[in-house]
Amino acid sequence: MFAPNLTGQDPAYLMRQLENFRTGKRGKIEDSHGFRMVGCAAAIPGAQGMSAIVLYISALRVRSNAPVLQRPAPTAITKTCAGCHGDAGEGNPALQAPALNRLDVSYIARQLRNFRSGMRGYDPTDAPGITMAASARTVPDDETLESLAEYFGRGSAARR
Repeated sequence: MFAPNLTGQDPAYLMRQLENFRTGKRGKIEDSHGFRMVGCAAAIPGAQGMSAIVLYISALRVRSNAPVLQRPAPTAITKTCAGCHGDAGEGNPALQAPALNRLDVSYIARQLRNFRSGMRGYDPTDAPGITMAASARTVPDDETLESLAEYFGRGSAARR
């Protein structure tokens, strides 16, 4: 279903994303994967319902991180990303930067493309999204984008 692994994510990040889907800050109709979440988030019964879902996700067993030793060597651009997301992609709640090291490579690459194209980070009240969209637009090409996703994410079953 192209859904990300949410275990181990900061609860405040999860709440923010649910709210973004509910309010139209995320999930444009052109984003076939994200748009599905708009209806799902809208069907959650209020703030208590969202809190219950986040509490449930937070209680799930955390999927292991991507193995650091099997990652490609960091580049200048991965070091830039690590400034917010952490050297191992562990995330930084203080900067509202999610953990990347539990997400699949394909999901990270798709979201980077969404930020670059304006399908994410388009709402003027979504400061973290705007910041990420600006950062994603500095990625010079698709090959670099794929390298970033490969560095921070979980690849094929051989890497798990």
